Amino acid sequence: MISISGFGSSHAEEYGYRYHVECASANRKGLEIVITLPRGYAPFKSLMREEVQKKMTRDRMHISITSEKIISSKTSFSILDQALARRASKELQQFQKSLHLSGLLTLKAILQISGVLENKEVVEVDLMRAWKPLEKALKRAL
Repeated sequence: MISISGFGSSHAEEYGYRYHVECASANRKGLEIVITLPRGYAPFKSLMREEVQKKMTRDRMHISITSEKIISSKTSFSILDQALARRASKELQQFQKSLHLSGLLTLKAILQISGVLENKEVVEVDLMRAWKPLEKALKRAL
């Protein structure tokens, strides 16, 4: 294409992921390519630029990629902020005494305080497998 303002979108699913690609172009004299990718997909920027340059010689092209895990294969782990848990326990006990309340302060109550226990997920992206469906969706969106 020489020059066009427009919008295209496509998606592809493979290997437990769904990729959605949106392309929006605005009329410009030169070729400007802006690519927004999910975390971990940065190595694909140059490959995507090459695909756009095969189709476009001018315009401002904004490409936005999102990925969604369909099949869960993530590893999760918990992080306990022990210092925060100790401070919270101490403050809650002092507050309890100041109100003259009886009862037990449980571990469950302390762990429910925001920031004491956080679940973190590690999502590993297989870049070798991800390019094929991304490329297919990108070409269709362009």
